[in-house]
Amino acid sequence: MRFLYKAFKEELNQEDAVQIIGGLIDIRGEKFTAFEILKLATKEGQVDSVCNRVFSDWSASFIERKIEEADDFLEQFGTTDRFNSLAKLCKSGGVIPFVGAGMSSTSGYPMWSSFLKNQLRQTNISPVDFDEMLQAGEYEEAAEEIAKHMRGPAFSEAVECSYSIEKSLAGPVLLIPQVFENHVVTTNFDNVLERSYRADGTEFSEVIRGNDTAELRRLLLKEQKILLKLHGRADTPNGRILTKSEYDRHYTGDNTLGKTLGLLSDRFSFLFMGCGLTVDRTLAALREHVEEVGHDNLPRHYAFLAAPESEQVRIARQQQLVDYHIYPIWYPMGLHDESISALLLKIRSMR
Repeated sequence: MRFLYKAFKEELNQEDAVQIIGGLIDIRGEKFTAFEILKLATKEGQVDSVCNRVFSDWSASFIERKIEEADDFLEQFGTTDRFNSLAKLCKSGGVIPFVGAGMSSTSGYPMWSSFLKNQLRQTNISPVDFDEMLQAGEYEEAAEEIAKHMRGPAFSEAVECSYSIEKSLAGPVLLIPQVFENHVVTTNFDNVLERSYRADGTEFSEVIRGNDTAELRRLLLKEQKILLKLHGRADTPNGRILTKSEYDRHYTGDNTLGKTLGLLSDRFSFLFMGCGLTVDRTLAALREHVEEVGHDNLPRHYAFLAAPESEQVRIARQQQLVDYHIYPIWYPMGLHDESISALLLKIRSMR
């Protein structure tokens, strides 16, 4: 409901939402004289009742419009049947959202590349060399260099300042609690998901880090509602994974995050949202598990992804994701928030 109220306020504040017709003020079909508005404003509770009535009509129209948008691009990219299969799994509780940085960026939290580029200003690292690392997808190595030059405590302080601060929640992340009532996985360091669920009137039973595999297994047996912060939290370096050495420590050896991912992917389908799904350690670990267990013995995973402009590139990308047992549901490039909101509202309507 919070997502819809924010969208309602934004649309209501647009110029064409309020008109003056024949001396009456028309707010989405509700007509008032100037005196009536002043009178309503002086009576406690009256404005809310009118606002709620207008909001109710508007929200029904807004949801219908968003579902039509979803239907259009699902048909455009030929993924309607795939989406329907996903929605059916969501209804049965068989899907865990896997939430990436793109779902927090709307609330003002920096994407990982932007954060690293900002910290570059606190070092003497060559900007040219640093850009080459980022363009090559060497984010772990770039973070390692930044941390080394800033020294550990300074780098941790920068992470905490950037991702622990509470900013106003916005975007489709506010819809996640209305669609998914059980577990959530995220690689984000911020507390956007905790606050989104709290704002929706629900709480996670437990919030744990990705390296707590034994704890995860115990909580799954107890059927607790878990938020798994796979790479840790912003406010503590314990269990946090940012640099190459930290990735090496947590994704290799006996106690790996691959085991944690395997434990969940054996039982649930992931729905990746706000994730670029380029080659990284998390995807590599998922691929290793798929190769070990076999595609036919695991639930399928899904992803909401922006479609590349080239049809050739899109098809190649889709074929690549099959190796990770991930099946994309495409939306138009440049319409991340609008499209994911439309898809989540459509899933909610099918429950």
